[in-house]
Amino acid sequence: MPSMGSDLFKIQNPRLQLLRGVMLALMTGLNFFALQFLQLAETAAVQFSVPILIALISAGFLGEKLDTKRWVAICVGFVGVLIIIRPGSHSFHPAIFLSIGNAFLYAAFNLMTRKLASSDHPISTQLASAAVPTILLMPFALWQWQAPDGWVVWAVIVLTGLTGGLGHAASALAHRYATAAVLGPFLYQQIIYMSVGGWLMFGQIPDLAVVVGASVVVLSGLYLLWRELT
Repeated sequence: MPSMGSDLFKIQNPRLQLLRGVMLALMTGLNFFALQFLQLAETAAVQFSVPILIALISAGFLGEKLDTKRWVAICVGFVGVLIIIRPGSHSFHPAIFLSIGNAFLYAAFNLMTRKLASSDHPISTQLASAAVPTILLMPFALWQWQAPDGWVVWAVIVLTGLTGGLGHAASALAHRYATAAVLGPFLYQQIIYMSVGGWLMFGQIPDLAVVVGASVVVLSGLYLLWRELT
């Protein structure tokens, strides 16, 4: 494990850092497009499949063995996702596929974070994950640039950047001490913040299908966490 001082800004695995940064840029774009058509709580509920996808990817690409009970939990979790997206119903919107793609990328992103935690300092990982998306997304930002109206909007933008940066740095540090499968279920707390935020700012109230589907996914993810820790 690298020391906390001398290698603070060293990048030991530049290719993986670059790929991780590109994935973050793609995730940001997918999320912004999806939020034009979906509720905050709806996109958050789809993200709950990330811990399940981490287990699936770990089995498929990292050679980790899953017993029958874990496979059942994964299948139940995907049933919960289907309840949320309701394919074929009048409530279905194709933008949900953007959130699903974002979830797959985020699962792989977390596994990469775990891999980099053994070689790169969390600060260098955070700097790389901030620099690459900034370079890739800047042309689009300049193309559609609209100056923020007043100091309140500027304050919200700055606060969003600070909290996002601190969150990514904390995640990189946490992956030094725990696996992606253990840390994944902590995503579930987002449903509280996003549901309350969506209600306060946009008047969005999650419908029954989102609540039921999210509950199924959360329970399957928590079961996978329990199996991981026991």
